[in-house]
Amino acid sequence: MGMQFFLRSDQHRSNFRRALNQLMSTRGETLILSTGYISSSLFNDYNHDDFFNAINDGFKNFPYTEIIIIGGMFDSNLKNQYQFEGFIKYLIYLGYKVTYYKPKNPNWHAKIAMKLTNKTPVIAIIGSSNLTAPAYAEYQDIYKNYKFNVESDLLIWDHDLLDTFDGIDIIGTNHEKEVDFEELQKQKINMLLDTLYQTLQTHDSLKTVSRNHLVTLSPNPVEMLNYLENIFFDSANLKLDAKILETICNISFELDEIQSIKKNTSVEEQRFIMNDILDMRPTLNDSKLLSLLNTKIKR
Repeated sequence: MGMQFFLRSDQHRSNFRRALNQLMSTRGETLILSTGYISSSLFNDYNHDDFFNAINDGFKNFPYTEIIIIGGMFDSNLKNQYQFEGFIKYLIYLGYKVTYYKPKNPNWHAKIAMKLTNKTPVIAIIGSSNLTAPAYAEYQDIYKNYKFNVESDLLIWDHDLLDTFDGIDIIGTNHEKEVDFEELQKQKINMLLDTLYQTLQTHDSLKTVSRNHLVTLSPNPVEMLNYLENIFFDSANLKLDAKILETICNISFELDEIQSIKKNTSVEEQRFIMNDILDMRPTLNDSKLLSLLNTKIKR
């Protein structure tokens, strides 16, 4: 029995996509897909061909094939139910035989994919990924932030039936476009400074701060936070709503994390930090602004 654990750590690469495509393209007459959600964006241009080419490859030359769909996280919001039904109807429209099993419990959230041949399981995925674009899609634009889910999944296969398969490539190959993290770092800092500057412009005591000065201070977020504190608390106008406080503090923390990335930091750690997955180096000290924010939240 072969097993491989993997997770998603950035918007550019979905190991679930590669594992699911591998599973669906594995020869077998029965495909089982269990999921809580299915999004219509799963079939955007950048996903459609991969998904259905994999299904077709796995079903090739079988006289009888079947896709079994299980699940549905249906609540008062009917959007998911409509998208679920649309997915099934689209599969039928494409000529697949589809059998749908609707759970008695509407809060179905089990994510399982399995390929069978002669009623024998060959390969399966158990994990957290739904059939949605945030789990399946891969976005190649490094200068734009796309929504993705941090998922973890387990791929299992029968070594006797798939004796040449050793798992998916979770590291990547030289043929893939390398992400320039230093360039991405600069882009993200600029985006954060733009947001911070626009936020400061909404408050009389802070609107005098120029964007150029923020750029100068950005390599040292602690110094920048202290500078903004001094301007605010030296002002006669001490009225500052919680949203502005939260934005200032959040951006200061994000800048601190980004500035902490060193050239010798591992690629995986860079991905985690740049995509806001883990707060890996919270080094900012408590500040007056943070204390004021905490006080407002407690109220």
